Amino acid sequence: MLNLHFIFILSYLFLRVESFTPAGRIAHSFVLFGDKLYFFGGANNSYLCSNEVFYLDVSKSFGSTMG
Repeated sequence: MLNLHFIFILSYLFLRVESFTPAGRIAHSFVLFGDKLYFFGGANNSYLCSNEVFYLDVSKSFGSTMG
C-alpha cells in the first residue's frame, strides 16, 4: 500500500498537466486539421517573431468562465 502512495506522489510531482496561455500576437497563421486548430508563429507587440506552434482541441467543449 505504501508503494502505491509513493507512485501517486511521484506522478503528481512530475506528470502535472498545466494549461498554456499564449501571449498576444499578430500576423500568425493557423489551420484546422481534424479536430485540432494549429497556430504557427506570429509577432508580439514588440514585433519580435515567434517560432511557437500550439493547438486547440476543438472536439472538447470549453468556456470562458472560471469555475
